[in-house]
Amino acid sequence: MTATARKIAVLFYNSLQHAMAYHDPGATQYEERYRNRVIGSYNRPRMTMELKEVGLDVGERWVGRLMRLNGIKPVRTRRHKVATDSHHRAGSW
Repeated sequence: MTATARKIAVLFYNSLQHAMAYHDPGATQYEERYRNRVIGSYNRPRMTMELKEVGLDVGERWVGRLMRLNGIKPVRTRRHKVATDSHHRAGSW
């Protein structure tokens, strides 16, 4: 919510400061970006779930094998979060 408020404040400030007209990209652009993000984030469990919803009896291993054979690579939508500090001082025991 804070990011949205800041985004609106920046748009408002820029429109007043630089006499810019605000152009709303519309809901279709937001829906298109959302659809591209969702379609681009397919991984093995998700594809398995969607194939089972359609009525196909498949397992995750088979879906993974088919993905590899057809050149479909899973896309990570989240960054890897490092939980340890590897830059510690040596000999700090």
